[in-house]
Amino acid sequence: MSKRFMILALALALTLAAVTAQAQMLTKKQFSADNYTRDADGTEETYKVYMGGDRMRVDQPGGAMIIRMDLNVMWMIDDDEKVYMESVVNPDDVDMTVAQDIADGQDVTKLGTETVNGYHCTKYRVVTHMGDMMGQMPDLSNMPPEIRAEIEQAMGGMSGDVVSTVWESEDLGVAMRSQDEDGSLEELRNVQEGTQPASLFEPPAGYQKRQMSFGSMPQ
Repeated sequence: MSKRFMILALALALTLAAVTAQAQMLTKKQFSADNYTRDADGTEETYKVYMGGDRMRVDQPGGAMIIRMDLNVMWMIDDDEKVYMESVVNPDDVDMTVAQDIADGQDVTKLGTETVNGYHCTKYRVVTHMGDMMGQMPDLSNMPPEIRAEIEQAMGGMSGDVVSTVWESEDLGVAMRSQDEDGSLEELRNVQEGTQPASLFEPPAGYQKRQMSFGSMPQ
């Protein structure tokens, strides 16, 4: 698994720890989709996501990340090392929507409705005050300095305000599109509704388990 994927997965885990949830269900429906991303510098990437109600899988080259809210765990799969790393996910810390009351440090304004890739969406303006959000993050002081620095860089510098426009599908219960003022974009495309195989949300047979915490890196 690439070092960048490791860092981004940890950044996602830290972000989840700052968001208030109303339920353990990640999405209202089960589906698979292509998750298209475009960075501010124009770099494009597409990877597969699978949503199974209370579980989620994100595939990337060299591995995958699986969130299981029924078990309150997150697994990071490393195909190169044939291992998976486990960390605890608090069900009160995860929400895939912006319609609920969300974390301190974020302001949400409803802008109207639009259709995105065939789904009726509510459009929101979300202002995230990164300094306030950092105050809610777990302590990273025990991490190696180079890893801590890259996590903070991956999460946008952790200063100032980040202004985003988010299009949320009430039907699916997820954001279909999110675009920042710097031009970066994330969007779900080619959504295929239907029950997802249970095997997608399990570590591969024969892989060794390693514990992972926010205070240390896997050994």
